[in-house]
Amino acid sequence: MKVKFVFRRPGEYDREQKQSGGVQSPGKSAENTKQKGKGSIVAKKSRSGSSFTELHNELERQIREQDFRRVYMICGGQDYLRSRFRDELRNAVTGPEDQMNTALFTGNEFSLPEVADLLQTMPFLAPRRLVILENSWVFGKGGDTDPLLKALETIPDFCTLVFVEPAPNKTTALYKRIAKLGFVMDCSAPEEGVIRDFARKEFADAGMSISGPVLAGFLKRTGTDMLNIQSEAGKLISYCGDRKEVTGADVEAVCSVVVQDRIFDMISAIARTDRKEALHIYMDLIRLQTPPQVILSLMIRQFNQLLQIGELMQRRTPPGEIASILHINPWVLENRLQPCLRGYTQRGLIHALQDCVQADTDYKRGRIDARLAVEKLIVVYSGTKF
Repeated sequence: MKVKFVFRRPGEYDREQKQSGGVQSPGKSAENTKQKGKGSIVAKKSRSGSSFTELHNELERQIREQDFRRVYMICGGQDYLRSRFRDELRNAVTGPEDQMNTALFTGNEFSLPEVADLLQTMPFLAPRRLVILENSWVFGKGGDTDPLLKALETIPDFCTLVFVEPAPNKTTALYKRIAKLGFVMDCSAPEEGVIRDFARKEFADAGMSISGPVLAGFLKRTGTDMLNIQSEAGKLISYCGDRKEVTGADVEAVCSVVVQDRIFDMISAIARTDRKEALHIYMDLIRLQTPPQVILSLMIRQFNQLLQIGELMQRRTPPGEIASILHINPWVLENRLQPCLRGYTQRGLIHALQDCVQADTDYKRGRIDARLAVEKLIVVYSGTKF
């Protein structure tokens, strides 16, 4: 049975009728990607291998059928999705108004014995208790999580524990135990269709339409961060007023370009040895008040990402699998990263990455000004064939 992804907002579950036949549960994935040789720069594919849509459909089923796991991990770089799934679980487990049986802990404002005791406390005049740990210290370095590890083994049926983390350390014993005992909802890389449907729904909810080409141009400017898409869509809707259709001119007039996308463009210009264009983009970023150290940090990130993609492409890894292994949105991989990679060799990328890291080290030790370091890298590499 083919599963159709339907993007819902928090609280819409109660207003929708159940679909006949239920939702197909995600099947087991293919074997983990094997690394070749020692010192490989490519991370292993996740054990489950499930796509975002499969994970979301399974979470929907659990909520709709009240088939809750005792522990959940909601993680990944999409702030919008983390908040949304947290709220959906809260609404389903205890309800938005039940403060007595819902506990939210953030940062370091709690102790693990306190959490462990709460997990064993019977709910008050309700069937379930919910405990949420959000952006907490438990996945940091040096913390003793043994009390929490023991508590996970004895969570009673009436309690649900939810972790909400942007980037948990997946090598820790705590994360591995959560993945084994509960359900991990990874919000790192929704598929291109999910991002498109989400953006289109933002306009449809306001009674507006947007054509495919205009939507593509809109997403090129906003990137794939769903909070940014929501914000830019809101600006466009207000700008269009009573008009019912968004045009390309509206997008160009209102929507700002994401800094990271301009970094893609700058690195592509460097690869083409187009020094004038690379410096022009750099000055645009400076005019947008982007700190040079941020530009340098993003350059390091992009060169490292390109190096990983290049290694996987040499192994003839399919694009979809590359996106899954590196937790990259497939649209970003196809439309931003792969075109950027065409002007580089692996050796050239290694040298560029090493020089960027050295420049960052020199800046942090006070040996060079951050702006001078970035400009030097652009001038040197935009005059060099990779």
